[in-house]
Amino acid sequence: MLAKIRPVGAKVYQSQDVPADISWKTNYQYIYTNSGTAALSLAVAAAMREKAASIIDVPEVILPAYACPDLVAALMAQGASPVLVDLEADSFFLDLEKLQAAISANTVAIVAVNFLGMYERLLQLRKVADARGVLLIEDSAQAPLPISANEGCADFAILSYGRGKPVNLMGGGALLFKPTYAASVSDIVANLRSSRIVVDWVWKLKAFVVNTLIMRYPYGLLERLPFLNIGATQYHPLQSIELREGLDPLVSEGIKHFYMLRADKAAAYRQGLAGIEDIGWTLLASGDGCVDEGSAQRGLLRFPILAPSRAARDHLEIELNRRGYGANAFYRFPLHRIEGVKSRVKNGDADFPIASTFADRLLTLPCHEGITDDEVADVIAIVKAAAKLDC
Repeated sequence: MLAKIRPVGAKVYQSQDVPADISWKTNYQYIYTNSGTAALSLAVAAAMREKAASIIDVPEVILPAYACPDLVAALMAQGASPVLVDLEADSFFLDLEKLQAAISANTVAIVAVNFLGMYERLLQLRKVADARGVLLIEDSAQAPLPISANEGCADFAILSYGRGKPVNLMGGGALLFKPTYAASVSDIVANLRSSRIVVDWVWKLKAFVVNTLIMRYPYGLLERLPFLNIGATQYHPLQSIELREGLDPLVSEGIKHFYMLRADKAAAYRQGLAGIEDIGWTLLASGDGCVDEGSAQRGLLRFPILAPSRAARDHLEIELNRRGYGANAFYRFPLHRIEGVKSRVKNGDADFPIASTFADRLLTLPCHEGITDDEVADVIAIVKAAAKLDC
């Protein structure tokens, strides 16, 4: 089948004429950057500056053991040492006991990673951070809004606007920071190159090309070209950190479309697949306390399920893709097993059994505007049939 529904990816929405509604302005100051990785790197730099007096060796930053390798790149760009912490069972949450054990005299920050539109337990992590005297960074690259936008929970929050993110601006990111840290951020970015995004004919042409390539037939063709390596997870060093301006209207428009177009699809998956939890499968977005229920109801970047085993996951992934549905195992490996990461992580030789099992079992289903309600129903039927065969 040549046509293929992409696993993830929002369209680029181009209007700069809409009123900008930036909900985090109440609690945060903010700057736009050339990427989410760059924004995280700046947050780490600010955390290192704020905690410099208490650090006795190389600054350390806590990361979940299942995450994007770009997080490691962001830390390496600032000379910080990544320290991985395993997950709680059947969840993307950091294991709180292991988190406590991983914090040292050199820890400057904990990175709380929102996953596919679902939120980490910011309030609990805030308590840990305060008790141990470290800063809290909310990485919301996979959610259109950080939970801190309204709660003001984290010291810093990160957003990303690349392809495959909730708001697709073909690149870019945002760093949100409490006014307390404004002086540190100002000093760090003082000499960075800055440019303004203008929605001119060149930008619109790029957006048209991107929106065309993520359509079914172009995407299906591109996926077959091995040299493009579409969907592969690899470590890449952070090449540059730059500032961007003029993104408020585009960000507002993208957020509006994300929530407007995705809520029904996430709800359909959640309702249609509820029965498979009785036969060994897990819905991460079931709203049963494993994740933030509100985010799952508003809309997700992808719809995540955990199969009983890697074999069951792989079988279902193959079957869905054979039918033209872009199901995807996401990172496929825990962070320390992604090529290029292990040697850069302080505890890269350690075992992270829960993260490893999570990577083996995770499958994500498309829930963007490119899949119809009837196709969501077909995906549900395929998943349920495969789940029963696995029993």
